[in-house]
Amino acid sequence: MYWSQIEGGLKVKKSKPIAMESRVFVVLCIMGLFAILSSTMSKNPVLKPFATSLGAPNDLVGLVASASTIPGLLVSLPAASLSDVFGRKRVLLFSDQRLEQNHFFQFSS
Repeated sequence: MYWSQIEGGLKVKKSKPIAMESRVFVVLCIMGLFAILSSTMSKNPVLKPFATSLGAPNDLVGLVASASTIPGLLVSLPAASLSDVFGRKRVLLFSDQRLEQNHFFQFSS
């Protein structure tokens, strides 16, 4: 942080110029956006024909497509709070580790 001395002995915090950390954060946000969009685009065109070929009604197909977003909505706020407490890097590493363990156990059984 940058501090400047002004008259009367008060210190005022100045904002930093855009640093590499900010650019990395923006890049990660854009990557997350593309990951979510690609997941949604790959699921939606394939889900309806596949489910209807199995005999699922249209209402159920719509419910399944919309229900896949609910866990993301429920997990986002607690995850943001945890990243405020423990830091972004630790929370991302922890969640990535859990995701990899899930994939390992899913494919090993």
